[in-house]
Amino acid sequence: MGDQNIFAAVLDKVRAANDALIADGVLPAGIDQSRIVVEPPRESAHGDMATNAAMVLAKGAASNPRALAEAIAAKLRADGFTVTTRVEFGSPNEYIVDVAREMKADLIAMSTHGSGGVSRVLMGSVATGVVQRANTPVLIVRPTEVREQEHGARAAAQPNTPPSGS
Repeated sequence: MGDQNIFAAVLDKVRAANDALIADGVLPAGIDQSRIVVEPPRESAHGDMATNAAMVLAKGAASNPRALAEAIAAKLRADGFTVTTRVEFGSPNEYIVDVAREMKADLIAMSTHGSGGVSRVLMGSVATGVVQRANTPVLIVRPTEVREQEHGARAAAQPNTPPSGS
């Protein structure tokens, strides 16, 4: 793999698996693979890496996403990978709470992008939905860069007033 990022290397393997499925007639020739990504999963309990390959390819392949995920996984397993498939549809906050229940989790830990105030009231958020639905304790972590941006915005909003007695 050399200098190649591990996620890029696995993406190459996913694309090779898809090419094998094209050769097998499972996927149509020329199907667009440009939107496929390999990235850390949204939930750490879901493994080390995740791909959207089945969801991206399903419509163009006129295939069921779950069946396609299993076909891709079978090719990756044949290449020596340990693969678990999971395709879910629906509300992310309900899904997270359901998986936590299924796993009998002691804690749900998640990050938030930091949108708050009016935008949270108007649009809602996954973190708020999880907190409202979970019977399990929920730990919400705000990324450092979000905290730093908010701190910078608050500092910029402070009027420049000279110290008293000047």
